[in-house]
Amino acid sequence: MALVLQIVVLLVVLIGLITIIMSIKNWHWAQMVLALSIFFMSLATLFLGMETFRIHRNIRKAIPGLEQKLADVEEENRALQFGARNEDPAVMRIWTAEIFGGEPPYDAEAEGRMLSTSAWTTRLQDLARARGRVWRNAIPGAFNQKTNQIAVTIAPQQQAPPVDPDLAAAEPPADPAAAPAAAPAAPQGHGLTPDAIIYVFENGAPNPAAPDQGAQYIGEFKVVQANDVGVMLEPVQALNQFTGNRLVKSIQAAQQQKVTWSLYELMPADSHELFAKLDEAAKRSLLPAATVEEYLRQGTPATDDDDQYHRAAFDEAGNQIGADDAKADPSKVNQWRFDRPLRDYGYLFAEQMRERVVMEADVAALKQQIADLATAQANAKKLEAHRTSEKAVLAQDLNFMERDLAFVKKLLATINSQIANAKSQASDLLTANASMAQSLIDKQLAELKTIDERSPAPAQRSLLNAQ
Repeated sequence: MALVLQIVVLLVVLIGLITIIMSIKNWHWAQMVLALSIFFMSLATLFLGMETFRIHRNIRKAIPGLEQKLADVEEENRALQFGARNEDPAVMRIWTAEIFGGEPPYDAEAEGRMLSTSAWTTRLQDLARARGRVWRNAIPGAFNQKTNQIAVTIAPQQQAPPVDPDLAAAEPPADPAAAPAAAPAAPQGHGLTPDAIIYVFENGAPNPAAPDQGAQYIGEFKVVQANDVGVMLEPVQALNQFTGNRLVKSIQAAQQQKVTWSLYELMPADSHELFAKLDEAAKRSLLPAATVEEYLRQGTPATDDDDQYHRAAFDEAGNQIGADDAKADPSKVNQWRFDRPLRDYGYLFAEQMRERVVMEADVAALKQQIADLATAQANAKKLEAHRTSEKAVLAQDLNFMERDLAFVKKLLATINSQIANAKSQASDLLTANASMAQSLIDKQLAELKTIDERSPAPAQRSLLNAQ
């Protein structure tokens, strides 16, 4: 059709030019110029009209499709804003859209329909309340070792919502005569007040192979001062060598722009849904090898080796059954699955810190005991050397005493022999003395008898009968 139209236009141009040229003998040159001008302007008008028609035709060709697309988008917006049932065509289009990746944006079994924006907003608010407020990209300052306080700068939060660049480009330019637009909303404060308790984490990826080389939990802090741009934090628990070194290392990394902090109003809660959509590689890259198997086995069939704290009962519909109900009526149980116990990190961190302090105190006590034992051992060795020296001296004294004892024993034997001889001599002398005394008596009696015999008796009683 376009080729035929071009041929017709070319024929008209040729016929018009031939007609005007053949009329040159009868027309004035001014008439010729006027006729040619009119002819070419007519051609230009025809060409522009045809081009305008083509452009309008191409543009209007897409209008029905765009109108249908606009109607579908408006229907989808209404479905997202006010909710829709499963049979609504807009629901299927929303499922297959890129934003949802083919997955239903709701639980079809539990909810039965797509929820409205207000319902999602309420759930989001519930999740936000459960999670608490979070302050990202906080930058710690220098650490005051005397007061154990840290000045932390917090980025302000803008009250005005972000501007869509496509909508901003489509807006008409501002009227100079119109009233000036209102100034953008000023940044609002961070909202932290003194005596507030926050939990500090490093931003970044963890390192399961070497946890101390990746992003870590810094600790629990108390806000002691607050201003428009930041807060002054103080550790809730006393710092020890480990926590103090970790805190100083994190502050130095932040000052070198290698890491920032996230401040949580509440300790993040553990849940199975957080890791449900992660594949095995992602879980292994985030979790240490000591605990990653629990996360990989979550929801898989339980084994006989799993204790009661790592298994849960499910019915035929896939709903979890309480432990007491499963024990009371085993017929309800369709399958036992591995169930990872959830962790209370707020309690666990504090308990681990307490246990660490106790262990460090025990280690310090053991080190002191080892030092005391080393000192006692050194003293014992000194005493042993002293006693060994005394033993050598006493052994030498013993030799001397044994020599003296032998001499004394020999002397004693000599003395005993002399005593025995003296006793024997004394016995002999006593016997001889007694014999001589008896002889002397007998001699004296004999002499007295002789005297009595020789001398007359003056009386009737003699000397022998005086007694």
